[in-house]
Amino acid sequence: MSLGPSAVDVLMLVWLFLCWLGYPRLVALIGRRRTSIDLDMLAIRRAWMDSLLHRDFRVPDTMLMGQIIQSVSFFASGTIIVVGALVGALARADSLTAFSKGFALGVPPSPASIRLVLLTLLAIFIYAFFKFTWTIRQYNYCVAMIGAAPMPPLDAERHTRLAEAMGRSLTSASMSFNTGLRCYYFAFAALAWFLHPLLVLVTTLLTMTMLIRRQFYSEVASNISAVLAEFRQVERPEPDRLKRLM
Repeated sequence: MSLGPSAVDVLMLVWLFLCWLGYPRLVALIGRRRTSIDLDMLAIRRAWMDSLLHRDFRVPDTMLMGQIIQSVSFFASGTIIVVGALVGALARADSLTAFSKGFALGVPPSPASIRLVLLTLLAIFIYAFFKFTWTIRQYNYCVAMIGAAPMPPLDAERHTRLAEAMGRSLTSASMSFNTGLRCYYFAFAALAWFLHPLLVLVTTLLTMTMLIRRQFYSEVASNISAVLAEFRQVERPEPDRLKRLM
């Protein structure tokens, strides 16, 4: 018994949702055997805060934070534009059905299918917008922490506690930003839906493979790991600590 177009659309929606939920768990599973960029960067941010607390001149640190916040703000603003475009496209779903006949593979998508795809993309980008704005707020909190950080010298235990807490705060903000970026990756994978629903199976798998390769097996991951190895006083955190921040 062959599945109708609506049934295939629902299956692809479920598949996309399962991949979305499964990716962080897959990363955590691989991270138990191999270090990742996110795990190494947690240690590097901790080293950054440790270095910051040792000096009284912190202008470069605030400048770096300003550049980071500017980058996140760009994505937040761009996401608003994408959401507006998708709302406009949703209002013209019927005309998009006729347009999609020119490039669809096999049976052209129905208006109901077009609306489902647009609603899925809309949900992804709305979620991305909330993640980006939450990232901006967290980075603003980190800037306040940097501004309020006491001048050296500090008691060793107090120094360690502050560096650890500030490093975790930076990583939490970074993880939110990464989640927002991942929304874009999965949204681009979902665009294959307009060609044929079953293509979403391929594009999501390719997207996840690319992300995992970058996270664990890329040259950047090796370079970050090498830099961290030079910070002999910094220990790599346990994978479970990063999982709590995801």
